[in-house]
Amino acid sequence: MNGVMLDLGFVQIYWYSICIVLGMAVGMAFVYSEASKKGISESAMTDIIFYTVLIAIIGARLWYVIFEWGKYQNNIIGIFEIWHGGLAIHGAIIFGGLFLVLHSLKKKIDTLKLLDICSVGLIIGQAIGRWGNFFNQEVYGKAVSEGGKIFSDLFKILPGFIQEGMKIGGEYREPLFLYESILCLIGFIVLLIIRRRKYIKTGQIFGIYCMWYGAIRVFLEGMRDEEYNLTVGGFKVSQIVAIGMILVGLFFFIRRMRTSRFDHLYNDNIVLTNDKVEDDVMPYTGYSYDSTKDAAARINPKPAPKPVEPEDDSLLMNTTPVVNTPTTNIANNILNPNNAGVSVEAPTQPQVQQTQVSVQQMQHAPQTELQAQPSASTVQQTQPAQQAMEPTTQVAADNQSTHTFLNI
Repeated sequence: MNGVMLDLGFVQIYWYSICIVLGMAVGMAFVYSEASKKGISESAMTDIIFYTVLIAIIGARLWYVIFEWGKYQNNIIGIFEIWHGGLAIHGAIIFGGLFLVLHSLKKKIDTLKLLDICSVGLIIGQAIGRWGNFFNQEVYGKAVSEGGKIFSDLFKILPGFIQEGMKIGGEYREPLFLYESILCLIGFIVLLIIRRRKYIKTGQIFGIYCMWYGAIRVFLEGMRDEEYNLTVGGFKVSQIVAIGMILVGLFFFIRRMRTSRFDHLYNDNIVLTNDKVEDDVMPYTGYSYDSTKDAAARINPKPAPKPVEPEDDSLLMNTTPVVNTPTTNIANNILNPNNAGVSVEAPTQPQVQQTQVSVQQMQHAPQTELQAQPSASTVQQTQPAQQAMEPTTQVAADNQSTHTFLNI
């Protein structure tokens, strides 16, 4: 199979490069779309994606060269010829993930939510980028004849161009690229569905990605041809790293399950770790999931109750007409400091009843009498007395309370 898509003489464009670039473009489109919904500005996300992709490519190549140093110790220039293949996805995940963590801490962005956003774009990018191995005829499995009847029958239903592309060294090989691409596509759909759930927590999407892709690699590494297995001390490095990814995914997923149902929700607006809005993060509205108080109220906020308006206008009266009764005289003597030392007798029950009757009579008096305008001299004479007797309404309420107050 010819791996060159376009030969311009001075430069050659390989199918492998096209698949990698196309996978990154599709993945970045999903990341941009989701990041804008979570409050991260386009300029901030551009910086994050640019440096993450650059460091991920360097990490993927560095990871491969370290474990295949025998191929490059006499050909240093070959280290930079990445269009011929040799990008280890585990190196890209580790180096790119470390940069995301450090960058998010510097920019005060929620680290786990950023990892969740990027996980969905990463797995769809892997599903597309794996086709580069097909055009380069690399990272294939063992001979189909060695895989048993199930894989032999499965291979027969594949399109003809895939079967011919997997004929390497006179034998048909297991198309591991296709298996991984299909499984990554399924994982992409699963993550899209899960992240729409109302109570999914930050970090759980990233955890599911780690568990899903780790399980894929543990399964496929056992089928890979020995030529493409990176080993240390007889152990397959990719399987060890895949098992580590599963454990990391379990840690993040279970850790969030132990928190409150309403805390650390992925579908809350993005929240800065130091509660400070910076230039590269758009202002957000809503409730911060960082607070653990009144969680239910933050999810379903209730409007403030409206004040109850009384139907009877008489209930709006703040004062009661003052009646000159024995009870009010007693109160005046108590409140007036000039009456110190004067003996006071508590009112009897008939006197209290007489006071209540007098108040009711004035409340139901004809409007013509209540609306009569007093003279100026009368107002001047009654104002000091009314100011002194305003607190007396509570004294006439209960005879027993008056006795208790006087005994104290």
